[in-house]
Amino acid sequence: MEIIKLEKLKTIKGLVLPDAMTHVQEEEFNNNLDKFIENLPSKTYELIKLLVVRDFKLLQTRLGEMANGLNRICAIDAAFKCDKLAGFVKGDVSKSEVDIYLEKLVSEINTLSVDIQTLQYKKREKNQTIEHKKHEGRKNILAVDDDPVILNILKKVIDGEKYKFSGAVSGKTALKYLETHEPPDMIILDIEMPEMNGYEFAGNIAEKKYGIPVIFLTSNATREHIMKAMQTGAIDFLVKPVNEELILSKLDKYLE
Repeated sequence: MEIIKLEKLKTIKGLVLPDAMTHVQEEEFNNNLDKFIENLPSKTYELIKLLVVRDFKLLQTRLGEMANGLNRICAIDAAFKCDKLAGFVKGDVSKSEVDIYLEKLVSEINTLSVDIQTLQYKKREKNQTIEHKKHEGRKNILAVDDDPVILNILKKVIDGEKYKFSGAVSGKTALKYLETHEPPDMIILDIEMPEMNGYEFAGNIAEKKYGIPVIFLTSNATREHIMKAMQTGAIDFLVKPVNEELILSKLDKYLE
């Protein structure tokens, strides 16, 4: 296991880290991060399953365990939200509110896992730079997703003074767009699409040497899934359901 140093770890949004760590403490903390990443997919699946079957007593217990695990990696805010949701479950809050809260919480925790994995991968590859295009005016963002609801959300958030939104409902449609338009400054790309999935599309544009940075849309935080996306050319990720504030934060990070 490669140790990510404290200063790099501090770049991960959602972690509240101490000012200093010894080498032993860094190693232990990185071990805790690995355990968190490995266990998260099964744990979040169980949370959703318990909500579906309405086993609120066990859901409350599992949320407490999740909070303990998040505290071990200094994800203080996410741990607090787990405890808060556990309180909702045993209170008078409507079950539909619990559904919404849990969906947002799982998305936030998956985002944290993906951000950690992205940092781990980039450290191994030692390839953390992309070319920034110096276009005048608004930068063009091409979003590729077969779900029109997601495209509408992205358009609502992105289209404005800083960024221009373009959308495509499939990988094939997006390839035609690239053949007839100036290359966009960024592509936001869904992975799970019919006919041509996100991996295939990203591989296609890499072969054609477009040199366009890609942010993948995903709801899957497993190591295998994230690793494959990074190897295909992802520079970052947005986790579904998409967080509107995070969309602009990711774009600003790479395009400003």
